[in-house]
Amino acid sequence: MKILCAESVLNATHLFSTLGDVQVLPDNKINSEALCGTDVLIIRSGTLVNETLLAHTHLRVVATATAGIDHLDLQALQQRHIQVFQAAGSNAASVAEYVVHGLMAFSKERHWPLTGKTIGLIGYGAVGQCLKHYLIALGLQVIAYDPLLAQQTSSLVSLSQLQQQADIISLHCPLVKEGEYPTYHLLNAEFFAALKPGVLLINTARGAVVDTAALLTAIEQGQICDALIDVWEGEPLWSLPLMEKVFLATPHIAGYSYTGRLKGSYDIYQQLCAYLQQPITITWQQLHEQQQRTINIESMTGERSDMQWSLLKKTYDPRQDDIALRALVPLSTEKRAQAFKALRQQYPSRYEHSDYAIHLATADASLTQWLQAMAFKVK
Repeated sequence: MKILCAESVLNATHLFSTLGDVQVLPDNKINSEALCGTDVLIIRSGTLVNETLLAHTHLRVVATATAGIDHLDLQALQQRHIQVFQAAGSNAASVAEYVVHGLMAFSKERHWPLTGKTIGLIGYGAVGQCLKHYLIALGLQVIAYDPLLAQQTSSLVSLSQLQQQADIISLHCPLVKEGEYPTYHLLNAEFFAALKPGVLLINTARGAVVDTAALLTAIEQGQICDALIDVWEGEPLWSLPLMEKVFLATPHIAGYSYTGRLKGSYDIYQQLCAYLQQPITITWQQLHEQQQRTINIESMTGERSDMQWSLLKKTYDPRQDDIALRALVPLSTEKRAQAFKALRQQYPSRYEHSDYAIHLATADASLTQWLQAMAFKVK
């Protein structure tokens, strides 16, 4: 069994060498020639799997250690009878925590209290459901729209209800261009016109779910008061005019926590073990135990929301990623695209709330409850 892994797949050699002979290549070096004789290809979103890549190969499996699969030509894979695996939900906590930290940063800098506001989630899969628990702990009212889940639960709202009620809209749907529920340019001029004035928009889904030109107009006309944008139409290029108008602009890294990427690798490992009828010899605990972090809090004073943001910043401040992206503006178009990719490929380790144990020097039942709702361990 010959297995080829993209360099961006964490712990590839450690995990997959139990199942075959593993070769690791930089993402941009994976081509049809490199796949000669390969049985299993394991990638992340930096590798486009299409007819060109698949030509002259005899792959049995293509696995992506990501939740999204829009970099895969599913029709071409199906025609070649290639098994496809994905790591659905692996980055749910990472994306949810990016949204929470971005909201808190916006709230504090713009003096825009979150308590009592209504946030509408478009897409209520793994990310949306994980995010809901965090948002409730922030004092937000949460509503969600997801036509694919509407028949399974009565708790969801219609898109028009969401437009009428939401003070904040956060996108967590896949990019779908065809079918009964397409999401390509779902947020267009008509969508924005139906909103109440002054909505905050968050996009961590896919750039093309939003019509960029329509969003710029909506910001200028006040339907959208501001935005937190992690994904962009035309990546690895992105809209400089839009970046100039939004509070937070980051290079598609919301789901890039170290833990989330590790979960993606391990999810694929489990699926491959089942497919190849091989035993699971590496446990998640063995793989993950070295990621535990500790934060000691001697004293906490001031407003509760200030205390909460002070704690969250100790684990991740998305404004640093915003600074890194904006620093690329002076580059030429070609170099700017290359640098966008590099920011993703060389992204530093960012850990999730569940990776941290918080030690409070002074007992505080309310703060402890909030930390636990945010998935921190409190000791």
